[in-house]
Amino acid sequence: MVHNLIVVPGWINSTDTLWFILDTGVQANLLTEWPAGDSLSLKVSRKITVTGLGEGEPLEAWLSWDNHIRLPGVEGFHQDLVLLTQHQLPLSSHLGRPIHGILGYPFFASFDLHIDYWNEQLVLYPPGTAAPHRKMDTLDLIFRQYKPYTQVGVAAPTQSDSTAALYTQLLIDLGASHAVSLSQFSPEGFIPPPFHLPAFLGRGLSGSLQGTVGRIPALQVGRYCLCRPLAVYPDSSSFPVHRDTLFPVAGSVGGEIWQRFDLLLSYKRQQMYLKPNAQYKSAFYYNTSGLEIINPVPGLPVYVVERVLPDSPADKAGLQKGDQIVKLNGFADTQLSFPYLLHLLNGKPGKTLRITYLRQGKRHSTTFRLEDAL
Repeated sequence: MVHNLIVVPGWINSTDTLWFILDTGVQANLLTEWPAGDSLSLKVSRKITVTGLGEGEPLEAWLSWDNHIRLPGVEGFHQDLVLLTQHQLPLSSHLGRPIHGILGYPFFASFDLHIDYWNEQLVLYPPGTAAPHRKMDTLDLIFRQYKPYTQVGVAAPTQSDSTAALYTQLLIDLGASHAVSLSQFSPEGFIPPPFHLPAFLGRGLSGSLQGTVGRIPALQVGRYCLCRPLAVYPDSSSFPVHRDTLFPVAGSVGGEIWQRFDLLLSYKRQQMYLKPNAQYKSAFYYNTSGLEIINPVPGLPVYVVERVLPDSPADKAGLQKGDQIVKLNGFADTQLSFPYLLHLLNGKPGKTLRITYLRQGKRHSTTFRLEDAL
């Protein structure tokens, strides 16, 4: 688990271990990069273009067929893969470990999946056979273009009603870090709340995602109501899927919501089952340090500031893009895993951080308190 995303090990044909993100918002299995010198033995059929989220142009890709994909305990034969030839998706540096691809619809359609976020375990069953726990709530799934949607209650301002509370279909997006994404270009016409901030929302297949972030009053998933979650509002240039004229999309529910539940996902039954876990009542915080960090050499304890939010605690403390964190609250960089570093940097408001960093070869130290800008 990194940035609310699920990462699993696997193998393609004769490769060494590769790492994949599980993403219900992707129609195909994607290979985004691969280790130098690894033998993939790919059979390539034709060139295609892939349109994804982001500000850039569609990417060039190749369709590969008849691949053998293995995960611990399961094997898939005669599998198709989409191979990206333009390596513009810096997943590895943002997740702190090598990331080689994304498992999408073909994977989820092949199993019932029990996702235990709290214990970081994934159990796979033959499709349609997993029995949900008696305390689990049931959500019906609707599929559009091989992507699962479900009915969700949203209390958030719209163009016609600043206190709107309505039900709408949102994408179940396990491959997104955010809590909820809402579209200003859907029939519902969601708009950001009065107090919101410009935000870098991450990267999609086609480049950077820009938009705004704010708090909405509530989100209801099944019979569970989550209070004051963070909602992101992508710009039109960053989220072209929201402008689909055939299936205008109201938005999506991402990993920041789903990680608060124990999930059983069954494409065969077209249902998802869920019950709260120990994280259910955790508060939603928006980057309380103001730092966005990358791990440019995944696997090595090198943590570099990629972005500093204006007027954030880190900005006021003098941190800048390019600074390398070498010590945090008494832990040396060699003692910090990337997920734990991110956990500390987005901790509870009021907590004090003591950071030592390198800038142009010189060591500096600073101290600041975490604050929630929203």
